[in-house]
This record gives sequence, C-alpha cells and structure tokens, in this order.
Amino acid sequence: MTEYLIRQLSPLRWALCAYSPDAAPLLGIENPPDGGGAWEAYIAETGETEEEAGTLRDLRVTLHLDAFLDFTVRLALAAELLPEIHAALNSLGGLTQKLAFGLFSASPKEAVSWKILWRRRQETVRLLFGDTEGRLRLRPVVFDYLLGEARPPAPCGVLAPGGAPPAPLAHSGIPRRIELQLAERPRGNMFCLTGAKGSGRKYWLMRYLDGCGGACIRVRPEDVTKEHFADIGAFLVLTGAFLYVETQDKTAPGALIRGVKPANVFIACFEDEPLPAAEEGYTAVPLQTPVLGYAERLAVWNACLPETPEVRAAASRYRFTVGQILDASRFIKEGAGNNGQTAAALHAACKRQLTHELHKLSQKTRQRYTWNDLILPPRQIELLRHIRDRVLCGETVLPQGLNTGVRALFSGPPGTGKTMAAQILARELDMEMYTVNLSALVSKYIGETEKNLEAVFTEAAKSAGILFFDEADALFGKRGEQKDSHDKYANMQTAYLLQRFESYGGVALLATNLTSNLDPAFLRRVQVRVDFPAPDADMRRLLWESVLKSSRIPPRDDVDTRFLAGTFELTGSAIRNIVLTAAFMAAAKEGEIGMRELIRAVSLEYAKLDKVLTPRELGDYGELLEA
Repeated sequence: MTEYLIRQLSPLRWALCAYSPDAAPLLGIENPPDGGGAWEAYIAETGETEEEAGTLRDLRVTLHLDAFLDFTVRLALAAELLPEIHAALNSLGGLTQKLAFGLFSASPKEAVSWKILWRRRQETVRLLFGDTEGRLRLRPVVFDYLLGEARPPAPCGVLAPGGAPPAPLAHSGIPRRIELQLAERPRGNMFCLTGAKGSGRKYWLMRYLDGCGGACIRVRPEDVTKEHFADIGAFLVLTGAFLYVETQDKTAPGALIRGVKPANVFIACFEDEPLPAAEEGYTAVPLQTPVLGYAERLAVWNACLPETPEVRAAASRYRFTVGQILDASRFIKEGAGNNGQTAAALHAACKRQLTHELHKLSQKTRQRYTWNDLILPPRQIELLRHIRDRVLCGETVLPQGLNTGVRALFSGPPGTGKTMAAQILARELDMEMYTVNLSALVSKYIGETEKNLEAVFTEAAKSAGILFFDEADALFGKRGEQKDSHDKYANMQTAYLLQRFESYGGVALLATNLTSNLDPAFLRRVQVRVDFPAPDADMRRLLWESVLKSSRIPPRDDVDTRFLAGTFELTGSAIRNIVLTAAFMAAAKEGEIGMRELIRAVSLEYAKLDKVLTPRELGDYGELLEA
C-alpha cells in the first residue's frame, strides 16, 4: 500500500468518529471531539490531499464521480486496506448504502438528495460495486486499479503478438483513421478490421497502440459468460483499454459487446464476409487492411531481418501479407534448418507461407528443361531473357503503387517450344508453374467462366508462381457483332477477361497457335510477345543433335543429322517424339539408336499427320524404310 493511499484514506477516521464517537477507540482516536469537531477535522485533512495525483483522483475524473460516490469509494477501499477502518465499520454493521448516506449527510433531507443521485448513477454504481443490496464492496478489478495493479479480468488476456511488432509503415492510414474516429467519438466505437488471413489486422492495431501508448485486451466470446461482462466493462472504462474480439462465429460477439458498452472494440473480419451490424450504442467503423507494395513489404522485412540482397529479392518476389512476412522471419530467426539467413533458407521460409488451392484449378508442371535445350534464333532468346528481367526488376523500375505483373504471349506453330520456354523461365526464376486447364474453366452457363477465372487469378496471386495458359485463343477470342443475347454475353465475358488479365499482379504466360483469333484489345495488354518460328534446316540440325545427345539410349556414330535436318521439315516437338520412339526400338534390341530406328520412327510420326514417307524421299536411306 502506498503512502499516497494512506494519506488519502486516513481522514475517513474522523468521518466515522463524527458519526459514532463510540468507534473512536477502534480508530485510534483518544479524546474525540464532538460530532461537529470531528467532521471539521475530516474536511481539513481531506483538503490537504485533495489535489494529489493518483488513482483515486483518476477514478473520480474518469467516472465523473460526485462527492458522495467519491466518499463511498474511499470508504470501501479503506475497509479493505486499513484495519482500524475495517474494525469501525464492522462495529456499525458493515458498509451499506444506508450507513454511507448517514455518514456523509448532515441531515435526513440531504440524505434524500444523495439517494436520488445514487439511483440516477446506477450504471456507475454497478460498475464500482456490483451487488449493492448488501454490504458495499469494490469489484476486484476496481480494487486492483486503485492499487495501481490493474490487470485484465478472467478470461481475458493482454494482446501482445509474439515478438516486437515492426515499426509503422508510411503508407498505412489505419492508425490515423482510428485516431480521428476517437477524437470525434471517444467511446462506443466498433472497429471492423477487414482483410484476408494474415493480412495484418492485428498488426495494424498494434501499430496504433504503439503510437498512442494504449493497451488492448483480447477475449473469445465463447469463453465469456454474462457474469464476466461487468468486470470486463469496468476494466475497459477505468483503463481506457481496447477490446479485441477473436472469434470465427460472427454472431457470437453481440452479447459481449453490448455487455461491456460503451467500450472501444476491435473485431477481425474476413474480406469476403459482410461486416457485422453495429450493436446498440456503438458506431461501426470499417478499417480495410492495405495490400502491401514492394516498399512496404521491404520495410516489414527490414524491421525483422537485416537487409540483404536476399531479403530484397524476397520482398520483390513474394507478395506477402504482414502475417506471412512475420512468420517467415520468425522461421529464419529460429534457425531455418540451421542454414541461417542464406538465400536457400530464406526461400524455404517463404515457400512455407504459400497456401493456395491452385492445384484444384490447374496442373503443376515439372520444370525439366534448361536454356541449352531451347533451340531458337537469338532474337527470341533475348526476348525470353527480357521477360525474366521484368519479373526480377519490376519493383525496382516501376513507381510505388503501379501493377508490376508480367504478361507475355508466346505464338507460333505447334511444337516450336512455347511450353518449353515457359518451363525454362519458371526454372530460371525458381518459381512454380501452373498450367491452366481450359476445359475446366470454360462453361456454357452465363457468368461461370468469369467466376472460374477469378478463382484462378485469386489463388495464383497466393502461389507466387507462374500462370500458364495454353491455347489462349479459346479464352481471349475476338469479340464479334452482337446478333443475339448469346453474342452479347460472349462479348461481356471477353471484356471481363481482358480487364482481369490486365489487373493481375503476378506472372501470366499465354501460348497460342492462332494469333489471328485473338482479340486486338488483348494483344495491346500483352507486354512482351515472342513469336516462335518453325525451325529452318540449321536449327533442325541443332535440335536433332541436342535431343540425341540427351537421350538415355546413345546414338550410333553413323547417325546423319545433316540428312535428317535437311530432309524432314519437323518441329522440335516432333523431333523429340521421333528420337523417343527410336530409343524404344533400339532398347528392345539392346542396341544403340541408328539411322534404321530413326527412319522408321519418322515414318510413324508421318502416319500421325496422315503423311506417307516413301523410299524415294530417303535416297540412299530408302532401303532402311523397307527393311
């Protein structure tokens, strides 16, 4: 017990002595004066301590206590802390409303006035004392507050996310929005923090509390009964703390929020759910958690980890929420497999944070090719490397707030390497690649295709991977003349797809064999277009040599790649199929790939294309076809 409280409560001895001189010995008062003299002594000693700062004065100011309520609170506190006051009150039957009125009133008429004020302040009286039918006793939460030991009542806990929260971000308006709302309405606000899981709803609240030095308690409505409401409400009123409600059931907080009013309450809401209605006595204030740009993501990363090139790369590549960055940083600090803050460890920590359902809407594609496998003219290779650089440097080049998504189109005949090029880019960038299943996306029902595509883009944004659309002309075909309602909705569908494609912030690669079928507006939205030409004789020879070299069944020394390249106008895909077929033929004979196997494999490939290979076309190798 502090000296401050002793000084504040000691004058009450004289008030009790004035009411009952017989209690003087219990109060340690020898030769007590008459009632008037004792009361004058109470007034004099009280005046000496009236202006002292402390919890009693804070309570009086916070709850706007009148003189009688302030006197009763002091009596109740003294009964708990001072043995002589406790003994004197017990001799008078304990502290009750009736005794309090008698102690503080000079006459029965004055007592009636205080009784009227007491009834008018019943909400405050219940906050202070709870049950007022019997003896008056301070609520435990009020008692602790007056002793300077305010702590949240059960089952509440202090809101303190693990680790020190990073410094505030420059572009967030949430702390400022809270501040302005509280200036207009100090109490009775229901702040609805809206965002996806891990988007930083709790983080932004902590940022505000850091700035204002405020406190916040958290509670799950499922753990609270009506008996807890008053204690929680009293704590919130006395300390000015906020209440953070954690629940998956959006109907659960209603009774709790009404039971503790007029508090300031924060509720975490998901962005795809309707906001809860404002409870009686509250004003609903929606707060949308922001989507972090590169600079903001880097600021959070740097607040958690020392800035390195690897950290900057993670901030650029992974469009994480605040929660994901904090979790990844925590994983790194805890060792990340004892690798420390290496590029591999950081990448592994980030991959742990990727949660999406893109596998339900697309197919994850293996990345088994390298640049050495891709046989293209130098111009096309240069464009592909430019796409890679756009992905890596987008956040560096483009101003804050602009869309850094990369949209590229691969066009050309079938088998010329479009899918291979996409896989090589994915491998080069160390990103997962997902090939969209168009048959599962396109629907005959109005609005279903758009809905399916929206789901693809939403999940792709969470994957930090590459989205690959093969046969893109099936989705982004030309809009036609509106002759009927079907044409109208088809054009509306295309318009939506174009808009959604342009707004996507990730990497989208599209391939088509029929560029002429694409809508011109789509082509304008593509940032890089790479045309994959049919290979000429020199490129075909390089393809034959490359594919044969990579085969597990080795070629014989007499394989004539110059003849194969000059005679057969094939694409890279067809050449790979032919070498694979020849490899099976050679393996069946436990031999190597020779011209005999290759010629026969070419014949089979021609048959697939409804073409016939004749010995005359083969010149000196014609006998191999007939053998």
